[in-house]
Amino acid sequence: VNGVWRPIIAAEAQHDNELLTSGSGTWTVPAGVYTLKVSMIGGGGAGGRNYRYSGEEGSFFFDGGSGGDGGVVLNKIVEVVPGQPFTYSIGAGSVYTSGSQTSGGTTLFGDHAATGGTCGAHATDSGNGANGADGTPREGAFPGGTSYGKGGSAKTSGTSGAILIEY
Repeated sequence: VNGVWRPIIAAEAQHDNELLTSGSGTWTVPAGVYTLKVSMIGGGGAGGRNYRYSGEEGSFFFDGGSGGDGGVVLNKIVEVVPGQPFTYSIGAGSVYTSGSQTSGGTTLFGDHAATGGTCGAHATDSGNGANGADGTPREGAFPGGTSYGKGGSAKTSGTSGAILIEY
C-alpha cells in the first residue's frame, strides 16, 4: 500500500462479501484486508399516476411514466488498511404518491456516489407521463441482485439502493 512492500498474508486470499441494503453508518475494514471491490446502486424513482377519464366524449386512459433506475458504480478497487472506517448511506427508493414525488436517494460509500433515479411523470388528460431518468453514473448491472435500485412502474414505488463490498 502506498509504495510499501508487505508480505502477502494468507487471509488476503480469502474472499468474502457484505451486502448493505438499508440505513447509514460506518463500515470498518476487517482484519487482514487490504483491498476492497465496491459496487453500489442508488434508489429507484417512483412511477407516475395514471389518468382515467369517462365523459360525454367517451372514455380514455393514460399511463403514468415509469421511474428511473438508480445509478450504478461498478467494481471500484479501493486500497485500505485493517480497521479503516468508511461512512455509508443507502439511497431510499422513491415512494409513490398521487401528488408531487421526490427522486430515489443517493447511495454513498466513502467518496463514491450513485444517484437515485427520477420519478416518472403523472399522466394528464393530454397523454401518458414521461419516464423518469436513470441515476448516474450507469456503469453496468449491479452485481448484488436485481431487486435493488429499480424504478417503479406506474403507481408503484421505487426500490432502495444497496452496496456490495467484496474482499
